[in-house]
Amino acid sequence: MAPLFMGKKGASFIQKRDGWKYGKYAYFLAAIVGVSRMEGPDGQHDIWDVLGSAAAGIGSTYLFTKPYENPGVEVTFLTNRDMKVVSFRYKF
Repeated sequence: MAPLFMGKKGASFIQKRDGWKYGKYAYFLAAIVGVSRMEGPDGQHDIWDVLGSAAAGIGSTYLFTKPYENPGVEVTFLTNRDMKVVSFRYKF
């Protein structure tokens, strides 16, 4: 059950950090993995294994992952014939 847990956790991590723009594709791929665990030639998992590992992975992500925040650092470089300026700006 560990590979299934990691697949769902990876999808929820991407969604939590980067939003639904990329998360929807990660969840789609994780769902394909979950179905392949049930419908594959071995068929070692049932629906409760898939749902349980998804709940554990998604739950742990929501407990321990924060959304990505831009640190607010801006670096600019200006040049002129006689002058070169490097500027650092940090927003709190």
